[in-house]
Amino acid sequence: MLSNYPQPEVRVFGERVASALMDANIRNSMNGLGGCKAFDMSDFDEDTHPYIQAYLEGNHDSLAVIYAAMRTLDKQLKKRKAVPATTTDPLLRRISQAEFDSFPVVDGVRLCPLGNYYSLRVFSTPCRFEAGSMFGRASYFGKGTIFGSGCTFSTYCKFGPDTTFGDNCKFGDFCYFEQRTLFGVCYFGARCKFMESTFSPRSHFGPGCKFLKEVGTGVTR
Repeated sequence: MLSNYPQPEVRVFGERVASALMDANIRNSMNGLGGCKAFDMSDFDEDTHPYIQAYLEGNHDSLAVIYAAMRTLDKQLKKRKAVPATTTDPLLRRISQAEFDSFPVVDGVRLCPLGNYYSLRVFSTPCRFEAGSMFGRASYFGKGTIFGSGCTFSTYCKFGPDTTFGDNCKFGDFCYFEQRTLFGVCYFGARCKFMESTFSPRSHFGPGCKFLKEVGTGVTR
C-alpha cells in the first residue's frame, strides 16, 4: 500500500474539485450554446469556488489546481488533529435523558430543541430536531424522524423509515438509512448504506457507500 496515499476526506475533495473544474470549464466555454447551462458560480459548492476561479482566470492547468486543493485540505486536517479537540460543540447545551423525556409531544411527534444529544443513544419515537443539533456514535432513530438543517451525526448511526433531513447535514462513517429517506444537500462519510432514498443532486458521498435502491436523479458520488 502506498504510504503517501491521501486520506479519504482529501481524496473525495480532490474528486469534487476535479468534477467542478470540468463542469465549470464546459459551461464557461459554451456560454449557453447548444442547450448547455450557462456558467454560474453559485451552482457550485462554496469550498470549490477559489479553485474554479484560479482555473478559469489564471494560467494554471487542472492537475495543478486539484493538487493545490488537496494539499490545502490535507494541511488543514493535520493542523486540526494537532490541536486537542472536543467531539462536540461546547456552546451547545447537553441534553439529558430526563430533559428529553420532558419535551412536548404534538400529534405523536416529540419536539426537540437545538442541543447536544451525545449522551443519548436511542430515539425510538418520532422526533423533530431543530437545526444544528448534534448526535453521538451509534445513535438509533425510529420511524418518521425529522431533522433541521446543519445537524451532525457521528459514526454507526441508524435511521428508521420515512426520515427527513434538511440541507448541510453531515454524517460519519458506516451510517445506515432505511427506506423512504429524504435528504437535502448532505455530506456522508465512508461506507454508508441506503435502502431507498431520495437525494439532492448536490449531495456528496464518501468512498464505499452502497445504494440498495435509489429514488431520484442527479446523485453526485
